[in-house]
Amino acid sequence: MQTLIKQIGIMGNVHKFRHTFTSMLVQEDVDLYRVKELMGHRDITTTQRYAHLRPSNLHDAFKSLSSLSQQKS
Repeated sequence: MQTLIKQIGIMGNVHKFRHTFTSMLVQEDVDLYRVKELMGHRDITTTQRYAHLRPSNLHDAFKSLSSLSQQKS
């Protein structure tokens, strides 16, 4: 793969492409367990390194709880 990257003239390496792919998945709200499977990570902690790219997930989770309590009222 690295040879092909050089032949095409793209700056970067396989790791950077994997990092970009993972970052894009997380930013598009793909859940971390699916990202883990797509990336082939053995341990979820490897995938969790990318969680910081979507800090609004915590806020969104809290909002969903809030909307649930309003529906029950």
